[in-house]
Amino acid sequence: MDSNTPQPQVAPKVNPRAHSASFLLTLAVGVAFALCGLRPVAAAPTGENVVAGSAAVTRPDALTTQINQSTAQAIINWKGFSIDVNELVKFLQPDAAAVALNRVTGVDPSTILGQLLANGRVFLVNPNGVLFGPNSKVDVGSLIASTFDIQDSDFLAGKYDFLQKAGKGSSFVINKGEIRVAKNGFVFLVAPGVKNEGLIIANVGKVVLGSGTKLSVDFNGDGLLTYSVDGKVLDSITGPDGKALKDSVSNTGTIKNPGGTVVLSGNAAKAVAQSVVNQEGVIEAQSLVKRGGKVLLEARGEGEVKQSGTIDVSSAAVGATGGEVTITGESVNVSGDVDASGDAGGGTIQVGGGLAGADPTVPNATDTTVTETATLTADAETSGDGGTVVVWADKTTVFDRAISATGGAEAGDGGFAEVSGKETLTNTGHADLTAANGNAGTLLLDPGQATIENSVGQTGPNVFSDDYIQTQLGLSNFAVVATDTGGGT
Repeated sequence: MDSNTPQPQVAPKVNPRAHSASFLLTLAVGVAFALCGLRPVAAAPTGENVVAGSAAVTRPDALTTQINQSTAQAIINWKGFSIDVNELVKFLQPDAAAVALNRVTGVDPSTILGQLLANGRVFLVNPNGVLFGPNSKVDVGSLIASTFDIQDSDFLAGKYDFLQKAGKGSSFVINKGEIRVAKNGFVFLVAPGVKNEGLIIANVGKVVLGSGTKLSVDFNGDGLLTYSVDGKVLDSITGPDGKALKDSVSNTGTIKNPGGTVVLSGNAAKAVAQSVVNQEGVIEAQSLVKRGGKVLLEARGEGEVKQSGTIDVSSAAVGATGGEVTITGESVNVSGDVDASGDAGGGTIQVGGGLAGADPTVPNATDTTVTETATLTADAETSGDGGTVVVWADKTTVFDRAISATGGAEAGDGGFAEVSGKETLTNTGHADLTAANGNAGTLLLDPGQATIENSVGQTGPNVFSDDYIQTQLGLSNFAVVATDTGGGT
């Protein structure tokens, strides 16, 4: 029988107490949504139409929707795809590599308040927006949630190119609940506006929060996954509460992905958002012995990147080195903690650019600020060398905090640190590059011009005092290299 054929139903006997409890729960949810300015449109997925592949939609009870997918790929168009607080939607797929594309053709956003389970990959595309509510639980092999659409022919050919639908306004993907994917799985939340306020858990996988107008994902034959988020957002984004999102991409929640990659990437006009990427929460991508964690915060065009939260790619595992953290944009502000320490060696932290601003893979910031509340740590804990920490800007760098990239307690040398403003550097911070059983590392200051004077403390941009230098020489080797000494001394 066709899945769209109406099924005969027998009215169930009603338990008055259960009915009363259900009414009170529904009323409470409705009141909560009204107070938040949200539209209480959550309900089980409706109006299914299987347009490719083989999948049967059944409803074993009033609170459960089950999709039995028997082909590697399936496309289901839905009039609406939401899940209420007490509802379950479950995909039974051939294997972990199977993909179900769920496209919403109606006018309402997808509001996920209950449970979404799958043993394979689930794609949910809804141009009206996607909201995972505070108590929602998603446990799938992998997940893509986006406001961009994909052509059926591209999907079936394994060409996963998602584009913002013509004529549709810019919308959002927001997570306030819990999203969990399998080992080596991925989470892509991609839309003009993206926000994580909840918990995202992966394991040796990829977690990408991306703002733009296009997403491409490629599953290579060697098992590796590559992706790109492109396009510039030109319009402000209204969230589900009716208020404009302040940031194009933001994380105020927690993202955990040991041994994996976490990316917050956006491109938006300055008039659209206060910051393109705002990381206020916790990102944990601790390194494994054979797999270093990686975190990338990037504003692909103009705009500001803020890191006031915690980023951890460290590892206490015996023999493991710290991971990699890169923070880059036109303007970069770091006031939180970044830790790339490792048992057998420190990792790499790049803020505003790569070494000497010459790494073609890391776009340079115009202005970079590291405030007095920040910490940048890439220590070797037991053995091995300290890591590498670079703070760079093509114009102005303000550095008011300490760097630590010490050698291992048992063996190893101190690491390397560079703090540079190609034109102007205001520096009051120090770098601890000592080694208990090895050679000290080197701190490089590389301003456009340099004046070294007999004074105490920082007296101005590009000025370095005797007092500062003597203190730093107790922590590392020290070099000042001025590229333009015309106005310096």
